[in-house]
Amino acid sequence: MKKQTEPAGFPRLVSSQIKFLKMKTPPLLIGATLLFWGWQTGFWPVAIPMAVILEGSRVIKMRWEFSDDEFARIWTFCTVLFLAAMFFAFNSNGGPSDIGELFQNPNATSERNAGNASTMTVDALVRWLPMIFFLFVVAQTFSQGDNIPLEAVSWYLRSRFKKARKRGQPLPPSRRFDVLYPYMAVCLFSASGHAAEDDYFYYGLCFLIGWALWTRRSRRFALPVWVGTFAVAVIAGYWGQHGFTQLVRMAGEYDPQFLSFFWHPKPNPEESMTSIGNIDHMKLSGKIIIRLQPRKGAEVPLYLREASYRKLEEYNYSDHSSYHEHKQLQLSWDAGITNNDFPEVTETPRDSGMWPLHPASASKSVVTIACYLDGINQNNKDPYGVLPLPTDCSRLENLHAYFVYQNNIGAVLAEGPRLAIFDARFGSGQILDASPETDTYATNQDLFVPPGEVPALKKVISQLNVSGKSDEQKIMTVGNFFANNFKYTLWQDVSKTLSTNATPLAQFLLVTRSGHCEYFATATVLLLRELGIPARYAVGYYVHETSGDGYVVRMRDGHAWCLVWNKKNRDWENFDTTPGTWIAEEEERASPFQFISDFQSWAEFEVLRFFYYSHSNVREYVFWALIPALAFLLYRIFRSTRRHKKNPEPVFTGRPGLDSEFYRLEQKLVQMGTLREPGETLSIWLQRATKEPRLADLKQPLENVLRLHYRYRFDPGGLNPTERRALRKDVEACLSATYGRIL
Repeated sequence: MKKQTEPAGFPRLVSSQIKFLKMKTPPLLIGATLLFWGWQTGFWPVAIPMAVILEGSRVIKMRWEFSDDEFARIWTFCTVLFLAAMFFAFNSNGGPSDIGELFQNPNATSERNAGNASTMTVDALVRWLPMIFFLFVVAQTFSQGDNIPLEAVSWYLRSRFKKARKRGQPLPPSRRFDVLYPYMAVCLFSASGHAAEDDYFYYGLCFLIGWALWTRRSRRFALPVWVGTFAVAVIAGYWGQHGFTQLVRMAGEYDPQFLSFFWHPKPNPEESMTSIGNIDHMKLSGKIIIRLQPRKGAEVPLYLREASYRKLEEYNYSDHSSYHEHKQLQLSWDAGITNNDFPEVTETPRDSGMWPLHPASASKSVVTIACYLDGINQNNKDPYGVLPLPTDCSRLENLHAYFVYQNNIGAVLAEGPRLAIFDARFGSGQILDASPETDTYATNQDLFVPPGEVPALKKVISQLNVSGKSDEQKIMTVGNFFANNFKYTLWQDVSKTLSTNATPLAQFLLVTRSGHCEYFATATVLLLRELGIPARYAVGYYVHETSGDGYVVRMRDGHAWCLVWNKKNRDWENFDTTPGTWIAEEEERASPFQFISDFQSWAEFEVLRFFYYSHSNVREYVFWALIPALAFLLYRIFRSTRRHKKNPEPVFTGRPGLDSEFYRLEQKLVQMGTLREPGETLSIWLQRATKEPRLADLKQPLENVLRLHYRYRFDPGGLNPTERRALRKDVEACLSATYGRIL
């Protein structure tokens, strides 16, 4: 009866008598990892059978013999499956419509929808990765070997092998690897995409990694050393994750320039906690956080306000910075009754990028401002933050925000891309915030003075001699009082001149007469209020540093000043009593590594500007990017065609026959244990080798290969192109047949 043969290219089923090759991974590890992935992502129904199939290979002894080309085809199938899954996820999450809308009508809404579609697509793909590449892992698990060739997953290596075969050159050395550990890493990465509300993911991750490392641990170290080292790594990772914010704050006292790479305080339009009363030296960072570009010859605004506050509150706290404990007051400014009153500003017209802040006519001066929205809306996870604006800003233009909110004392909140670039119209000189309260039922917060500060304020006012003077004269007198009697400093120390019950502000006004901008602004507001003039506390930045044809604002340019009510004009005016020397003193304390911060800030700005504000030119970028790709494709097509017509079979320039593929086959047989005796000819060696049962079926193919090899090596006429290709093909067939046979 004629023996049946399997179809060419079909993996041969190896009998269960073949020796079982032990897997390198610990038993049940891959199955446990798949179950962990299913738990974290909710894919339990899929994870359980996948784990059973892979771990079942330890019980099922049947193995299939896959050639290198078959592994490559399975990998190609998984790659195509990945692309199909990407297309399916993108289409299921509304990607085509959202991206199309972005190209046709680029605005804040379409940008947000396109970003959400992209995010959901990536999230779905990450969670599907173990399923997409499962077939490839199964192929290795149930193959005769315990690894796969690296060229099966590398297009570059496959290309090198293909070129070497075509040119008749020796093939590069083949490298093989075990795919199970990379697959385990893929499963853990896919599980990490789950937004966990507890620490179970971290516990599971540490357990599985420890399990994997346990069998690979070095025997040079005692078991307690290994366990202790791994425990330290687990604990350090846990506290590193949960204690990062606290660590950053602690590091702030050493170098705020370094700290600014990772964190800087976010303005709060509802409350501003001052440093008044703190004993120590204030250290401020030089990181660039705002960039300004005046338009059409307009002057740059000196003040960029973020928020204004009405109510001063005092909190008791204990100071342990000296040998004796001191009870101090912590001063905090509050927005007052407008704490949570942020009505939405209407974009007019819709999708125009224009946001009117008050009904007055727009000013002619324009400045382009670039800043960062460093807050996160906990409801939708979109960036949001307070915009630094000129105090008399009347309208925002070209602002691609999702939402804009404004309270009635000047704070403007925006929600949108992390980098906000917009035009601000200003220059009218009118700060159109809400006027002082006139309701007699409630206390006028713009005239409120904490009772504990009144004695010191009255003592100062008695020295000013302003009784009976107009508001303008009182304001001028207060300005001269600070200019002539006070100095700027960031250092604060404990003063023993007044009683320990004296407030920090009283010591500033009556004893030290030195402090930073928060002292001057707070004292000015309270003095004016005690004189019957409505005033507010404002925070923001002072603009003074040029950069090219624009300006930059650093964190140390953060400033506080006073807003005073002009009864005659019925509006608010900036009133800053901080000595002008504060700018020079801040610059003297700049970090020597400021240039690093400037480069980092520039790089971050350019990257975010490209991703957030280049969408209108995406089609142009894509078009220009396609040109070199198409040119390269045409080059490869014509180059391949020309080479095929001119020289279909490359000529080997070395000694005849040294590039014969037979040497690879000889090396393979030696690796299998069939050694060649000294002086033994190739023909006798092959006859002896094929007497072994494992190579008996290769006797005739090996003789055919040897005959072609001898002609190629020693016949002056060599081989014609057809015979040369036959030699190459027959060697490959023999190599594939020997793969996986027992050594």
